[in-house]
Amino acid sequence: MCIEEVLELLQSFVYDQTHQHLNPLQIAILRGAWERQSYEQIAEAYCFSSAHAKTVGSKLWNFLSQVLDTKVNKRNFSVVLERKAKEWAVEKERNIATQLVFQEASFCQNPLFVKSATKNCAIVPETPGGQVPLKSSLYIERPPIEERCYDAILQPGALIRIHAPTQMGKTSLIARILQQAILRDYSTVTLSFQLASSNILSSLNKFLQWLCASISKSLGLPNRVADYWDDMLGGCSSSTDYFENYLLAEIDGAIVISLDDVEIIFQYPEIGSKFLLLLRTWHEKAKYGK
Repeated sequence: MCIEEVLELLQSFVYDQTHQHLNPLQIAILRGAWERQSYEQIAEAYCFSSAHAKTVGSKLWNFLSQVLDTKVNKRNFSVVLERKAKEWAVEKERNIATQLVFQEASFCQNPLFVKSATKNCAIVPETPGGQVPLKSSLYIERPPIEERCYDAILQPGALIRIHAPTQMGKTSLIARILQQAILRDYSTVTLSFQLASSNILSSLNKFLQWLCASISKSLGLPNRVADYWDDMLGGCSSSTDYFENYLLAEIDGAIVISLDDVEIIFQYPEIGSKFLLLLRTWHEKAKYGK
């Protein structure tokens, strides 16, 4: 298994056990440890001190040892995680199969009927696939997830991370969150990272400029990235300035931005780690009114 598959399964397992997510710095250390990098190499790659990397790493191994109920350290991390990942993959497939059986049983008990041209009643099931329409009876609510998401978007700087295997209803849930935002007169933006070309993903600066320009277009605003970009300050600072002093200043009210296919940037470690840290910074900054 590749590191991204292992990290996805690990994130899911950790959240199921602790209701916590591994943060971008912990993910950076795990990715570096998988590639057998030293703490100095990890620190240099992700722009933080080696002393801080060692401190975070030590706490991370202790945390994972407790969660996984087995001794985990930097040397045996890849072996332990690969073994556990295979166990989780089997368990996930078993759970998905069970859920599909349950959904099929529920569907058979509650068929959708339409009148045929001959006025005879025929069972015409709504075919599931992709996003489930807002009023579809096939959408299965998972309380209290929906209410927690609806409440979260009312908070300044809310950051919601939706993580699940494919075909588990992530897009359908996002559609319902955006619908709640629209009902509150919020501006909404949906952006898929599949639209970013490999050229854009070649550098953090290009990626953040693309992000700002794409969101401007979705909001019906002119692209003024060049006016706010300062190469001396860097992409993270420039994009923060663009959002604070341009986008938010031009929009009357709150904005809810849905970022889809985020896992694509995990293939580009420099962009992935720094962008997630930037989102966390914006979240903390808004939460404390800074």
